[in-house]
Amino acid sequence: MALSVLKFKLAVLLCCAALTLAESLAAQSTPSPVPSPTPSTTEEWTAWRNSQIKIILQPTLDFKGEKLISREDVIQKAAAAYNIIEPRVEQDPSLVNKDNPTGNALANFYKFVKAIHWMALKDGSGHDTHALGYEITDRDFWSYARDAVIFPPLLRSQDFLTKISHPSTYRDAVNMIEANNQALPKPQKWIVLPFKAQFILSVDHTTYGRLLILVPNQIAANGDKFDQWILFSIATPEMDPNIEIHNVSTIAVRRDTHTGPGITYITYPVDFSRQKDPQSGQINIVPTMLLAENTSKNCYECHKTGVVPIHPDVEYTFDPGGKLVPKEADIGSIPKRINALIEYYGPPNFGIMDTEGYGPAMGPSGQPAGLAMGPEMSPVSRRRAEDLIPRATQGLNIAPQSYDAIRYAMNCAQCHNSAKQGPLNYLLAVHSDRDVRAFEGSKGMIETYIAKGWMPPDNHLSADERKALWKCLMEEYFDLNQQSGLLIDWLKGQ
Repeated sequence: MALSVLKFKLAVLLCCAALTLAESLAAQSTPSPVPSPTPSTTEEWTAWRNSQIKIILQPTLDFKGEKLISREDVIQKAAAAYNIIEPRVEQDPSLVNKDNPTGNALANFYKFVKAIHWMALKDGSGHDTHALGYEITDRDFWSYARDAVIFPPLLRSQDFLTKISHPSTYRDAVNMIEANNQALPKPQKWIVLPFKAQFILSVDHTTYGRLLILVPNQIAANGDKFDQWILFSIATPEMDPNIEIHNVSTIAVRRDTHTGPGITYITYPVDFSRQKDPQSGQINIVPTMLLAENTSKNCYECHKTGVVPIHPDVEYTFDPGGKLVPKEADIGSIPKRINALIEYYGPPNFGIMDTEGYGPAMGPSGQPAGLAMGPEMSPVSRRRAEDLIPRATQGLNIAPQSYDAIRYAMNCAQCHNSAKQGPLNYLLAVHSDRDVRAFEGSKGMIETYIAKGWMPPDNHLSADERKALWKCLMEEYFDLNQQSGLLIDWLKGQ
């Protein structure tokens, strides 16, 4: 598989960002009530489902004159719909069985609201219990993931944790890793990259700086083999060196003895916080889901491929005095090595999460309606509306001669599907407040990857054509104004 196909894979673990902007946006949000249904026939259930889709996916936030989906609104309203339909499903499971007309109409909608409703659950103190989106509590997820994400002893040592706590000793921390590497066989040598992230602040909302430590081919107590992608949040050179930074983010990927496309890799994403004991001064690494207030959210909402290749805004090195400085030579070589490892990961498996409930893949292969596509369309194929591109690109001055190139580039699902890289679906594939809250520049991940020319691979689109491509993909997946598109069709069982 060409490396360019993989450019949607390791970077930064997802976090909530920019609190002040988040609060400002949240203040604009007003969830609509969900009416209680009394349906019994397929027609009545279908009408109820359609009304809930409109309520749940109604754009409620206004950002610079553009209407956006509110992530939190969707969670609350999906949970309300789930609480109505779930008792009926418990009484009659055939209600969501696709083998009958009513079940076919409700099955995907039920999957969606069930997958989303977990994030609305709270304990008696009002704290989230399933913020990570799993079917088990966040605390139980720690027990599930623990063996895979426990740091190697060096990274848990007080010496290392002290050195990585201040910019003046970052170089010393890296020296410890380099010394450790001397005794390791080549397949287990660690790869280190200090960089500034393109996209999101650390989970503790302090920095875009990261020290990536890739620890490959680790053997767990039960004999499973793991790669650990560990990102210590660090201060960038322009920051106050004395700012307290707590976050460490990790993704562990369980590797099979066999590798290659089609192999599913169990993925364990966990955020940690470095907590300093005020009495002893000892630094403890605590999973965020064990804190009184879990600062982490659902990683799968953006990490559709589990691990996403890295595109640093700045790569760093150290000057002769040990100070972190921008790299001036050999830029890109370490990211290339890192990304090469992900080539055979294939689709991620988040284990105790029904990722199918997050909807269909964005950008199915397609032809304009009415054109032949062979005897059978693939599961990620769709007849694309002939007027989609001119309609979605109004005002962008896109010449008709560009339409074929844009249409050809809309085939995201050719690689991003459940058999290869993992589908691009909700929340990543809809334009939401997450795009303007979590990402520097107020642009979402898909828009950024397309605008930078990183996706689709090997494309030769102009800047205007790339902008048009993003607008076409967004409108085809979910048109906020018309409440139509792939996501709506899927929710309706079509």
